[in-house]
Amino acid sequence: MIKDSTQWLEAKQEAEQVLEQAKAKLESWKEISYTVEALKKQNTELKQFSKEIRQWQINVDVANDMALKLLRDYSADDTRKVELMTDNINASWAAINKRVCEREAALESALRMLQQFYLDLEKFLAWLTEAETTANVLQDATHKEKILEDAKTVRELMKQWQELQAEIDAHTDIFHNLDENGQKILRSLEGSEDAALLQRRLDNMNFRWSELRKKSLNIRSHLEASTDQWKRLHLSLQELLAWLQLKEDELKQQAPIGGDLPSVQKQNDIHRTFKRELKTKEPVIRSALETVRIFLAEQPVEGLEKLYPEPRDLSPEERAQNVTKLLQRQADEVRTEWDKLNLQSADWQKKIDDALERLQGLQDAMDELDLKLRQAEVFKGSWQPVGDLLIDSLQDHLEKVKVVQLLKGASESTILSYGSDTLPYR
Repeated sequence: MIKDSTQWLEAKQEAEQVLEQAKAKLESWKEISYTVEALKKQNTELKQFSKEIRQWQINVDVANDMALKLLRDYSADDTRKVELMTDNINASWAAINKRVCEREAALESALRMLQQFYLDLEKFLAWLTEAETTANVLQDATHKEKILEDAKTVRELMKQWQELQAEIDAHTDIFHNLDENGQKILRSLEGSEDAALLQRRLDNMNFRWSELRKKSLNIRSHLEASTDQWKRLHLSLQELLAWLQLKEDELKQQAPIGGDLPSVQKQNDIHRTFKRELKTKEPVIRSALETVRIFLAEQPVEGLEKLYPEPRDLSPEERAQNVTKLLQRQADEVRTEWDKLNLQSADWQKKIDDALERLQGLQDAMDELDLKLRQAEVFKGSWQPVGDLLIDSLQDHLEKVKVVQLLKGASESTILSYGSDTLPYR
């Protein structure tokens, strides 16, 4: 048994050495860069490391084989220490291999994104130019003298605007993805001429996108300045109120805060999409409120009473006042609900951020506790039975027991402190 134990100890030490080398390599990894040269370099380094991992696998396999031999041939003896150490080595080795696979997938994804980004950017900018031309032509048509008095022409122009707006809506996610990926690439190019060039292109894209959306909303507002505009505004405000209520319900359904890190990370992703929807809707809401304000300020009383013919027993002045009150009340409700929704969204994001910070700390503390418990189990496995101890060595062994208890107690206290911090967010 002594020979087999010695061989196992030697194999274990060699396996532990390659584990430490591998961990050191993992710690030296830099954040993924979004430039072709940097990605190629990082990919080359990963391939070299993967080759080393395959070579080091032999050391781990030998340690496992020697441990299995001990466990099989000496099953009647106390082999808990061997089993615990072997499990610890295999768990660490599995974690290293997982990190390598994740790194490989992340590098491949980054390279695909980088290769596709500039193609998608050129395609989006080409579409943007076409959309700008369409918007300019449509805007010129809507501003022709007396054009709004021709109902047929207004309907045709409204149809063309709806087609333009549908195109803009269909490209909204593409724009946001380009902007987000562009910012990632910028961080990798920081300080270079390429970074300055890309920054100018992204700034130009953002400005043109914003102007296109504003122009589209202005075209709609102008077209709605025709007969029955108050009805259009009334329906528009009703739709906005319904949308705001829907979003408020969606926000409530996102609560409560999840009890673990993956759940809260998923909630964070969901709320990031939610905030993007709010950002997209903001100019629509502001345009609607501005249109109502202008309409009520510029429409004469005699015009309002014609637009609101029911009920017929009211005087023209009363009919006009009813239109004004109805639209003003709806506009006030939209403004109030919009402000409230944004405040609720900000409050929910703060809760998510706080929970993420605390749960990440809890996860780190749990990982540390798991490592210390494994070490403690290995330490305990090396103890001799109490009956075999010499009296002179009892004090020394008591001190070892106290050390294990202190380690366990300190780690558990850390876990409990993080756990109690996260309870208010449940």
